[in-house]
Amino acid sequence: MRRRRAGLTLLEVMLTSSFFAALSLVVWLAMSSSVSIWARASGRDDAHRNLIKAISWLRRDLGSARLSATTFQHSALQATSGCKEGDAIAFLSPIDPGSDQLTTKNDGTPFMMRTILYYLAAPLQDPCQRGSDGSGYEVFCPHKILVRRVLD
Repeated sequence: MRRRRAGLTLLEVMLTSSFFAALSLVVWLAMSSSVSIWARASGRDDAHRNLIKAISWLRRDLGSARLSATTFQHSALQATSGCKEGDAIAFLSPIDPGSDQLTTKNDGTPFMMRTILYYLAAPLQDPCQRGSDGSGYEVFCPHKILVRRVLD
């Protein structure tokens, strides 16, 4: 009578290890996919928060730039360089730099005391290929930044 030895056959070891390798691959792909989805959602959330902040600043600044309830004063800006990075908007604001309060003249009209400038800029060290369309606008970089400058 033959005694059977305890242990695993080569076929059993190969099947178990290939099953474990396939399971590990599925788990790795699921984790990789979830990390990329999380990064995209996080980036979108951050961009959305920054957009909401920029909209609130623009509403506040443009709302205070009115000369009266329905009147704005505007003029065209001349480009200072040969290449445009994006559009710019500049206007006067009656917000006092020290107290951050609306200032008015004796007759009740706003006392415009600061210039506020908004413009788009692309970073100098961006990974994009820089190029412009026929109008001179930079069109290939999605990393543009909305810059707000206050000139007192």
